[in-house]
Amino acid sequence: MTSKISSLTSSMASFLCDLIRIRSVCGINAERFVAQRICVECQSLKLKYDLISAPNEEHRPNVIVTAGNGPSKFLFVGHMDTVNVEDETQWSFPPFAGIIDDKTQRIIGRGSCDNKGGIVCALYTLYLLQQLIDEQNLNVSIQLACVVDEESGACSSIGVRYLLDRKLISGSGAIYVYPGTNVTIGHRGLLRLAIDVKGENVHTGSVEWNTKMKGANASTTLARILIALEDYAWNNDKDPSFPNLTLIVTPGTINFCLYSFVH
Repeated sequence: MTSKISSLTSSMASFLCDLIRIRSVCGINAERFVAQRICVECQSLKLKYDLISAPNEEHRPNVIVTAGNGPSKFLFVGHMDTVNVEDETQWSFPPFAGIIDDKTQRIIGRGSCDNKGGIVCALYTLYLLQQLIDEQNLNVSIQLACVVDEESGACSSIGVRYLLDRKLISGSGAIYVYPGTNVTIGHRGLLRLAIDVKGENVHTGSVEWNTKMKGANASTTLARILIALEDYAWNNDKDPSFPNLTLIVTPGTINFCLYSFVH
């Protein structure tokens, strides 16, 4: 197996460089061309694949690659979009050149790690596993989901959530093909809340306000809510992998309406 992997290194590097050169910045470039390049590689490796798009999102298709067709299932997941590069002139190298650094011999560029490098590794893992499935007649099915719109906040309705809700991907276990050498088990998860706080208008020089008979400050009320959430002691089930749960509250967008202000 080691010799097989070594023989694929050049093809994997070339494939990754191609993916980096295809801009897929979330919110700016659709992932269509990255998906098409992945499909070309699947054809070369003789792997089965499907393009799945949410309604009216044909320019942002997800790619599902499958090895085997048995009832026992396992899943790999990676995303095709990247974050922005901001000012390209501030980079020490062209962020979308997709090149191998002469000194480090590493492939550099936006998406090389997060997350196109992971997709390349997972795709070639499926290629090797398909050979193993054929050789040993294994009754398993292994999928790679290359999804869109992850960098928007990992809560998109057109990417991995779309595939899961329609039962197009599944598995008894899954590996998110993220960069790094540390293997992590599970995820503490997150909770997204939309909190609507309404105040009551009153003149701050009035008797009603100063005697607290009328008026409510929505801004300070929301601040107390956020602090209470962060201080809340969750009665979570203990797990050896997650002995403690420390909450971090990170407000996203705070919209103030006219009625929310105290005058």
